[in-house]
Amino acid sequence: MISKLTVFSQTNTDSLHVKCFTKEEVKTIIKDLKAGDLAKEELNLSQKQIFVLEKTINSKDSIITVKNQEKLNLDKLLKVETEKTKFFEDRSKDLENKVHGINQTNKILSVGSIGLIGILVGVLISK
Repeated sequence: MISKLTVFSQTNTDSLHVKCFTKEEVKTIIKDLKAGDLAKEELNLSQKQIFVLEKTINSKDSIITVKNQEKLNLDKLLKVETEKTKFFEDRSKDLENKVHGINQTNKILSVGSIGLIGILVGVLISK
């Protein structure tokens, strides 16, 4: 037995245009409405997940940006320290060369002094 349900409508609606649905049609309509409600809930959950994921991505992006800036700063510091090291190495080599030159001069002067003293002693003895 197929039972028909009457649809209630506004009072101004002409009763001749009221449509009656079969029990199967009503079940299908209810099923479709529930599916639509579930789809809305799923959409809301998906949008919330997208928001959380975008927030996570933004957080990770800012961490990456900070780390990249730190890397640039460390590269600059390394360059400065490398330049300082080169400067001090060059300065050290210059000083070593000067010390070597002074040592050579001291050797020449000491040999010359000994020779001069020998000559003076020889002159004094010969007198």
